[in-house]
Amino acid sequence: MSNSELRQWFSRSNISIQELTQLWLKMDQNEDTRSEILQLSQSSRETTELEKRLRQRIQFGTAGLRGRMEAGFSRMNDLTVIQASQVHTILKEILISGVS
Repeated sequence: MSNSELRQWFSRSNISIQELTQLWLKMDQNEDTRSEILQLSQSSRETTELEKRLRQRIQFGTAGLRGRMEAGFSRMNDLTVIQASQVHTILKEILISGVS
């Protein structure tokens, strides 16, 4: 999936915050960050915070991945670091093998 396709997939019109929450809970193996998202999802006052953490993906900039250390797709945590490492490995293999 391209960056624009991922952004579109994560857009408000395509997926609900409840579905993003379930996606996070399904993928995250860290009990601390799972608990953070679970607590936010169970509080009706925390919908805005949940949106901030789950609606966008963490951005890779000139200094690499940078973000607050907490749960969510837009934050720095075990899951986002693993995902970034996997993408890096895939891209490296594509470049080495010359596959387009």
